[in-house]
Amino acid sequence: MEAITIDGKKQLEFLSNIVQTSGQAIIGISPDGTILSWNRAAELLYGYSSDETIGQNMSLIIPPYLKEIVFNKVLAEGKTERQYVCIWTKQGTPVNVDMAFNPVRDANGKTVGISLFSRDVSPEEKTANKLSCMFALLEAVNDAAIVAKNDGTIMHWNRGAVRLFGWEAEEILGRNIADFLEPNIIHDDPKDMSEFCPGTWKGHSQVLTKNKEKRYVRLTVSTAPKSISDFDFLVIIISDITEIIEAQIEMEETVRANNELLASIAHEVRTPMSGILGYAELLASFRELNSTQKEYLEIMKQNAEHLLDLVNDILDLSKMEADRMFLNRSFFDIGELIKSSCKIFKPTMTEKKLQLKIAIDKDIPQKLGGDSKRIKQVLNNLLSNAVKFTPTGKIKITVSKGELPGCSGKQFPLRIAVTDTGIGIPEEKMSAIFEPFIQINSPTAQKCGGGVGLGLAICKRLVETMGGSIEVKSKLNQGSSFIFTIPVTMGSLDETLFYYDCCTKNYKPFKLVLISNNESTGQKLNSFFEKTNFTLVTAANDAAAFEVIKNCSPAVVIFEPDTPDDDNYPIIDRIKRSPDTAHIPVVMYSDPKNEASPSIKRTAAGRKLLQKIAEAIENKSSSDICPPKNKILLISNNMISLRIMKRILEDEGYEAAAVAGIQQAENYLSSNFCNMLIVEMELLERKNRDFISRIRSQYSDKDLPIIALRSDNTQSLDGVTSYLDKPIRKKAFTTFVKQYCPII
Repeated sequence: MEAITIDGKKQLEFLSNIVQTSGQAIIGISPDGTILSWNRAAELLYGYSSDETIGQNMSLIIPPYLKEIVFNKVLAEGKTERQYVCIWTKQGTPVNVDMAFNPVRDANGKTVGISLFSRDVSPEEKTANKLSCMFALLEAVNDAAIVAKNDGTIMHWNRGAVRLFGWEAEEILGRNIADFLEPNIIHDDPKDMSEFCPGTWKGHSQVLTKNKEKRYVRLTVSTAPKSISDFDFLVIIISDITEIIEAQIEMEETVRANNELLASIAHEVRTPMSGILGYAELLASFRELNSTQKEYLEIMKQNAEHLLDLVNDILDLSKMEADRMFLNRSFFDIGELIKSSCKIFKPTMTEKKLQLKIAIDKDIPQKLGGDSKRIKQVLNNLLSNAVKFTPTGKIKITVSKGELPGCSGKQFPLRIAVTDTGIGIPEEKMSAIFEPFIQINSPTAQKCGGGVGLGLAICKRLVETMGGSIEVKSKLNQGSSFIFTIPVTMGSLDETLFYYDCCTKNYKPFKLVLISNNESTGQKLNSFFEKTNFTLVTAANDAAAFEVIKNCSPAVVIFEPDTPDDDNYPIIDRIKRSPDTAHIPVVMYSDPKNEASPSIKRTAAGRKLLQKIAEAIENKSSSDICPPKNKILLISNNMISLRIMKRILEDEGYEAAAVAGIQQAENYLSSNFCNMLIVEMELLERKNRDFISRIRSQYSDKDLPIIALRSDNTQSLDGVTSYLDKPIRKKAFTTFVKQYCPII
């Protein structure tokens, strides 16, 4: 191959082009300081053209002090020197530059000039200053500020992190942030951290310090994104909130202790109240009482009822403060609910000659779903105030469709207004009328009876718990109007559930036997009946099913055939032929493919099954379904309660036995049969929680109804059939007992 040669002229042109196109300012200077060459980058940096600089002294662009300490040194020693200096451009702008003075030698090695390379370092310095400022800020943050790579590797560990964790930066750098946090807060694979990329994630965790101390922290994880799916690094701010959490835990513990204290007070108050009201009701049944004695007895009952209402109000307020107020959904008729409330106040309204008007709009559905007990409680409180603070005039209850933000298509905004022509509310009290213990302390109000100021506070909390709102409109000496609006379910939208709730819960506890080879059917029906008084026992389509039915004596047998088109079912024939089972009705169940779902509550199959069970039960005598029972064991450490319950039950025709403790009850049951247990919840809660399970496993009647007497309706225990709230009221008590234990 022929060698390529470049003559001297072309080589010079080539080198000249390199100098001119360089990104750095390249300047040639003679030994006496005269500028000999000036490239385009120099023009851009200094602002002078080559015509303005070539032939000029270098002092035009270089500070004079550099001639002695740098320029002359390079000429004398022949070594490269660098300096960072601030120069001024032609336009008078200061620029920080990096200057490199290089000696230019001839063929003999003699220094014949200087080449000056200048580079603007202002952008780099700005970046460096910015980074320095950022790290200074991170160091100044009192919280732990940690910078990590996108895989969690720690790059920076500020003094706040040292204070929180106890480790110095040199002990931590290079480790992974996930080592110090609870699992699942920082994941191993950063590309799975969709919540981090890009943006900010916030959460809470616990961390372990160097001295093994656990601290509660709040984390804020921010990212610096490169693109939509990737990011450069994480900035993690960790705030120590241990004191806040510990204070919250302490507060919750205090609330829990207060609730326990209130529950204890409730028990201690309700127990003697049971005695007072119980004996008052027993005395009221004596025909020998004269009118004065009856009057005194009635006054005693009224004051006891007032004290009981006060205790209930305080307990309700406490539950709502602790978020322990639970709602129980059911279907109800709003007209019947209002009439029921009005009956309570009818005697007082008649005595005061107050007029009552009830107006229910035509567009209000007949069937509504909600917590009817709490709705009635709110209405009763408002009616009580209306009656109390209206000396003369009228009271009106209006029910209409209201407006409530957030109501979905399946909900109905029910608006109830209670309006009176009473004494009204002073304007200065209006803003605080719903606060606890706020009273209208006017002479007129006190003359009307006053109060403790809890009723309206409870109304507000109850309405808000149900997802609604309440307001008041009032004019002094003209009357008041309290309006509350709550979301309820329209029964017409959920007719099957309405039927389900009403149909199943109105019956005594019954056993049902399901004969089916389909395991999913058993699961669905178990879920269907779990909140009802029906207990479902499942058996397969074989000879074992007959033995199950014979031993259980169910109220109804549910049969799901393997082949619905077949009319020959041997198991049904056997049930009908046997004298032990012939009286038990059998209903057929089928779940079409288009209705096969985890729940049958909203299906035609579920509704049809309920109808068949209800018809089968209604067509049988009560003796066929639930044999009559009349022997009841009472268990209580309060002798007054025992005497009252025993007397009430004996007056109703029951045989009642009373014992003072759990051990005595077990001794009694070991040699005596009874049809029902009524036991104090307090006895079960102390050291006898396993009493129920022992009775269930050892007693001959495995389905023995066990009723717990309780002071707080949020208390519950496994194995208890049902609960009866104290104090004992004769009518409610006997009605409740007859539901589970009919009289012979």
